[in-house]
Amino acid sequence: KIQGQTLNFSGAGAGQFLKFDGSNWAPVTLNLLDIKSTVAGNVFATANCSASESMGWSSLTDSMVCNPIPTATASQKGLVTAGAGLSVTSGTIAVDTGTTANKIVQLDSAGKLPALDASALTGLPVAFQNMQVFSASGSFNVPAGVSKVYVQAWGGGGGGSTGILTAGGEGGGAGGYGAAILAVTPGATIPVTVGAGGLAGFTGNPGGATSFSGLSATGGAGGAGTGFGLGGTSSAAINMAGGRGGASLTLAVAAVGGAGGVASGGGGAGGIGANNGGTPGAPGIAPGGGGGGGGATLLVIASGGGVGGAGRVIVWY
Repeated sequence: KIQGQTLNFSGAGAGQFLKFDGSNWAPVTLNLLDIKSTVAGNVFATANCSASESMGWSSLTDSMVCNPIPTATASQKGLVTAGAGLSVTSGTIAVDTGTTANKIVQLDSAGKLPALDASALTGLPVAFQNMQVFSASGSFNVPAGVSKVYVQAWGGGGGGSTGILTAGGEGGGAGGYGAAILAVTPGATIPVTVGAGGLAGFTGNPGGATSFSGLSATGGAGGAGTGFGLGGTSSAAINMAGGRGGASLTLAVAAVGGAGGVASGGGGAGGIGANNGGTPGAPGIAPGGGGGGGGATLLVIASGGGVGGAGRVIVWY
C-alpha cells in the first residue's frame, strides 16, 4: 500500500507508470492527456490542429495551443513583393518589361539590350567612346551631356646638345606623362596648352609644359655639355617621368652623340645621336621624345643636336 491505498500490479508491463485512479494505484501507459497544466486542464488540451494552424507553447495557460499560420497577401508570395516592374496575382509573378520608367529591361531576340536613353543610366563605370587629339595649343569645347573626360598629356621633349671637336653632345630628356579622369561642365570651353619641343643648342633647351584644366606634364630637360637631360614629370593621378637622355660615346676618330629619352605612356621615341660631326642628332618623336645629341669627327668638325618632340593632349569623352 501507499499511504493506505492498495497497489494493484496485475497485468503490469514494461514502461508503465503507477497512476492513482481515485481508489487504487494501478499500472498504466501514459498518454498526452495525462500531462496536466499548472494552470488548468491538460497540457495537450486539443487533440489536433486544423490544416491552417500550427501548435505552439503558451506561457499564459502552460499548455500547447493551436495558432493560425499567416498567409501571404495578394501582393506578396514568399519573398517576392510586388512593386515597380512586378505584379503578383494568385501566386503568379508577372514581369513588366520595357525601356520607360518603372519597367524591367529585357534582352531582345539577338541577346542584346534594346536602345536606351544613356542619360538614365547612373552609377555605371565611365565609358569613353570619342576622343580629340591636340598636337598644338587650342581649346576643348565640352559636348552636351559630357560630365567627365579622361585626359592624357605629354610634355615636350628636351633638345639635344651640340657636339664639340673632342666629344659628342648629350641627348635631351623626354617630356613627362600624366593622365586622369576629370570632372567637366557641359558646354564649357577648356584651354589646352601643348608644350613645344626644346630647341637644340650648345646646351639643349628644355621642352615646354603641357596642361589641361589643372592636369600638367612638364617638359624634358635639354642635353648639356656636362650631362644628359632628365625627363619631365607630372602631378596627375597617373604619372610617369620621361626617360632621360643618353650620354655621348667617344671612339678612336669620332664621338657619337647620346640618344634622346623615350616618353612614357606610349609616347614618342628619342632621337638617335649623331655618329660623327658630319650629321646632326635626330629630332625626338612626338609626343615628348628627347632630341639626340650632336656628333663629332674628332678635331675636325662637330654637329648640332636634334630638337625635342612636341607634347600632346588626348581628351577621351
